[in-house]
Amino acid sequence: MDGVRPFVEAPWARSTYWMASILLDEGRCRDVRALIRDLNAAGIQARPLWRPLHLQPAFHRAQAGVVSVAERLHARGLSLPCSVGITPEERQDVVDAVVQRLR
Repeated sequence: MDGVRPFVEAPWARSTYWMASILLDEGRCRDVRALIRDLNAAGIQARPLWRPLHLQPAFHRAQAGVVSVAERLHARGLSLPCSVGITPEERQDVVDAVVQRLR
């Protein structure tokens, strides 16, 4: 798929491959939340990335600096299903579902 970059481990690190997430370009996916709703309706349990603390109700009065990167990641990010029990076939189903909806 155009614009997809493979995951590459840093030479000094080893990934656990846990909590796989993707960042969706606005040109490819205008409405990330609509994509999440569509995937969920199809049985794919996708979620937005964690809401930054300064956007959570408990912290609405707390002082916050400029955190535009966190806001962009929350707005454009998508956490994919993950589990120690997810099978290769289920992972492929997730990939196929996302790719199909981004065409």
